[in-house]
Amino acid sequence: MVQTETEGNLLFPVFLKLNELRVLIVGGGMIGLEKLSAILKNNPSTQITLVGISISDDIRALVSEYENIILEERPYQEEDLEDKDIVIAATTDRSLHEIIKRQAKAHKVLANIADTPDLCDFYLGSIVKKGDLKIAISTNGKSPTLAKRMRQYFEEALPESTQEVLNNMQAIRNGIKGDFAEKVNQLNELTASFVPQAIKITPSAEKKAERKPYDIEELNERYEKLTIDERILELYKDFGPEDVLLTSSFAGNSALLLHLFARLTGSKQKVHFIDTGYHFPETLAYKEKLTQMYNLNVIDLKAEVWKHRFTSEYNMWTKDPDLCCKVNKTEPLDAISGNYQVWVSGLIHTQNEHRKGLRLFEEKNGILKFYPILDITPEERDMYILTHDLHFHPLVFEGYGSIGCTHCTVKGTGREGRWFGQAKTECGLHI
Repeated sequence: MVQTETEGNLLFPVFLKLNELRVLIVGGGMIGLEKLSAILKNNPSTQITLVGISISDDIRALVSEYENIILEERPYQEEDLEDKDIVIAATTDRSLHEIIKRQAKAHKVLANIADTPDLCDFYLGSIVKKGDLKIAISTNGKSPTLAKRMRQYFEEALPESTQEVLNNMQAIRNGIKGDFAEKVNQLNELTASFVPQAIKITPSAEKKAERKPYDIEELNERYEKLTIDERILELYKDFGPEDVLLTSSFAGNSALLLHLFARLTGSKQKVHFIDTGYHFPETLAYKEKLTQMYNLNVIDLKAEVWKHRFTSEYNMWTKDPDLCCKVNKTEPLDAISGNYQVWVSGLIHTQNEHRKGLRLFEEKNGILKFYPILDITPEERDMYILTHDLHFHPLVFEGYGSIGCTHCTVKGTGREGRWFGQAKTECGLHI
């Protein structure tokens, strides 16, 4: 038996030939203007009848240039639905909307009811338009504002030359010989370079006797000109995969860096997690969730048993938090870091004053440190998270801006909840 999905966004996106349909809009105010403008932007030749008790001057000014729009300043009546294919209720009158919905169903007319998702047969999604390219965005009726912001983002991101690309692709398609399957194969080959390819990571049989020398200043100058994706791809050109150490705390925004590496390396890059023995249960559950979602190869690092027991028995996080971090964080990582040439971490400029002054590359304790997302802005971070539907650490929604060990983490904005009330701001890994 086929299992059917019953949760999530179950909408099926379609693109209508509005010039072949007859549309009724009920409402002559701001909502009606918004719906009318959206339709005309996508298909100016749509046959539209707009009915409203009062029709605004803005609507009248808009339709003055169109012969295919009829305005009728009067109350809505059921006869308005006759010979119509679509009705859009665009008033603030809930009871009227319910009547329109009921009558539309009887007339077999599809209805969109403004700001009332449960009454809608369909939604008017935000549309990204670049020449012949159209992308529809839906939030399942939950947040038109978010859909609008994403539309603005894509409109800015897509180049003006998009139509030229489409024209070229059409010319190429028309020139390809063979049956349908052969044409698809050839087009796939031609467009393969449009999508970033996963890096092939194959560990070497033995460590390189001599590692490739590097110039930190040259690396910074070159990588600062690249996008985040390009930086990660470039990393594996400059260094052997076996020389790359990637760590993650599986904290608040860890999904961002992990998703980047999983997407660009085909999940082949090992991820090292320092298990201090004091993590929140939510952190460990989050680690397992992301491991499964991104097919990660996670390696746990732990302190020596007797050392960890010492910090636990003497509540060392209260007596000497620096020593506690040294035993449970820095020493386990120090034990393996010598096996690698470059250490990748997800530090970001905006996290605290120390990190604000960092560059993409720096050398610490004999290892080159690389922060590929260091200069990401909050807006870029949030857009990546939204675009890829990333999952936050569950404690983020409870007010934890930064998440470390249970004894040294309280709720707060940014990293202000870490080692609260103490001068300490870093565990020692990144200083």
